[in-house]
Order: sequence, then C-alpha cells, then structure tokens
Amino acid sequence: MRSIKPTFILSLFLLLFVMCTPKTAKKVNIPEGNPTDKNLSVHTLNDEDLSLIYSEAINYFYPYCFDVNKPKMTGEMPNNGDYICGTKGLVLYADLREGVAAYLTKIGTPTTFNNNQFYNVSLFAELANIPHVFSNTKNDYVPFGFEDEELDFNRLEKEMVTWGVDHLIPSPTTKIGEREAGTLYSLQFKRYFRLMTEAYLYLVNDGFKTSSEAYQKAGREDEYFNGVNYLSNKYKFALSDYTIKDNYSCMNPPVAIGFWMRRDIDGTKSILWTGLTRLMLIFDKDWFKENVDVSLYR
Repeated sequence: MRSIKPTFILSLFLLLFVMCTPKTAKKVNIPEGNPTDKNLSVHTLNDEDLSLIYSEAINYFYPYCFDVNKPKMTGEMPNNGDYICGTKGLVLYADLREGVAAYLTKIGTPTTFNNNQFYNVSLFAELANIPHVFSNTKNDYVPFGFEDEELDFNRLEKEMVTWGVDHLIPSPTTKIGEREAGTLYSLQFKRYFRLMTEAYLYLVNDGFKTSSEAYQKAGREDEYFNGVNYLSNKYKFALSDYTIKDNYSCMNPPVAIGFWMRRDIDGTKSILWTGLTRLMLIFDKDWFKENVDVSLYR
C-alpha cells in the first residue's frame, strides 16, 4: 500500500522538521507567462461582504496555528504570534465556512452547509456559483501512478481559483473582527504569504518543469512513495529562514515548495501566482519589490 501524498486541503502543509543551513531566495525576473493570466477580470465582493466572511472566520481559530508560547485552548484567535499553519488551517481550523454561510444567508441564497462535515468544502463552490471546488480532470493519467485515485492529490478547479483571485482579496482597511486586514497581515500573516512567495521563486530558480517531473517520477517509481518524506529530504536546506524547528503541525518550506509543484501539475499555478502577486502588492509592496521583479505583472 502506498502512502498518501500531501493534498491541497487535507494535508497541504504537514509534519516537517529539518535542520537547515542558511539559504534565501534570490531576486529573479519571472519568465513571461508565469505570473499572470492577463485575461482575468478584476472585481471583488464589497468591503462589507468580506468583513462579514472573514470576521466570522476568526470567531474560532485553532490557537496552535499561531507561534505563541503555550497558547490556551480557548478557541479564540491569539492577538500575536505568526500564523504557522497553511491552507488547511485557513479553511478548516478557522470558521471560514461559517463566514461564507453567513454571507449566503444574508443575500438570501440557500446553502447545504453542514458544519458537522469537517472536510466538506463544497460551500465555496456555492459561494462562487460554480459546480466544483476540485476538478474531475486527471489529464488522462494519475501523475503519481496510484491505481486508487483516492490516494492521489486533488486538482483545483481553475474556475474556482480564478473566482477566488478576483473576489476574495480584502483591502488593508477591511475590518476583520476588531482589527483591520493590514494590521492582521503585519502582525500575524506576513510569514505565511512571504514563504509562499519565496517558495514560488525558489522553483523559478530551480526550474519548475524539472522539479515537477522529478516529483512525479519519484511517485511513479517508488512503491512506498511518501510525498512528505520526499519533499522533506529533497528540499531540507531550502529557505531555512522560514523553518520552525520542533513543531510538527506547522507549514515549513519543503511543503510550500510541494504546493507549487502540485499547482504546476494541475494547471492553476499561474492563476494562483496572479492572486498572490496582487495580494502582496497591496499588503507587502516594499518587501515584494525587493524580492521579485514585478514588471510583468498586469
């Protein structure tokens, strides 16, 4: 029986601890065609809508998703400490789905949301008014060679990703609970988004195509392939400034790199980079311009 690889929702940023020597991403020129899809429209939910969705999301937030000393299990989001989980934490360990349900109720849209179904993310498809969060397309093969597709990673639906890029980025002044989004970014979410940026740049330098093909090849040829172990071993010295030691539930660089390789495989890399670029130019412009040439962003 093969081991399950990290997936976007269920195990995107998992269980990685490595001793690393210093190495940081260098400033690079992003090749044309990587950062943006110039056909994406630019429109979002209004500020009041995003405030409702995200304020509900932080009503309950798993405290261990934040790098604080001995957080109390109160269910309240800590007032300090870097956010150290990944997308799984944002989607499942906050009340983001409750926020979406509250918004849909506000506009009079019926929803099938059931908060007892912890891993059910279909509510986001309801919000975007599209059929699915995940694509049924496997590009005519299972990239990691699993005969049982349940052991393969989920492909994101491009339409879902595009909708999210266009609608879900708040402004720095959007109120989220008692704070503005810009304040929350600076105090708690900066590490997460900077790491996602640097992981992308790392693969641009390393070669997206070569890295993704090696990842897939290992999955096909190793009967006992484990995606977390593969990433941890291959990228154990990558982006070590972001490594958090002795914490087995946080997002570390190797899995962030694996996220981008899987997005390269499922075809959503460019759309997601567009969204990350937009967000960084809003919330972290100076740092972003120091680390990536944004001249090709539109």
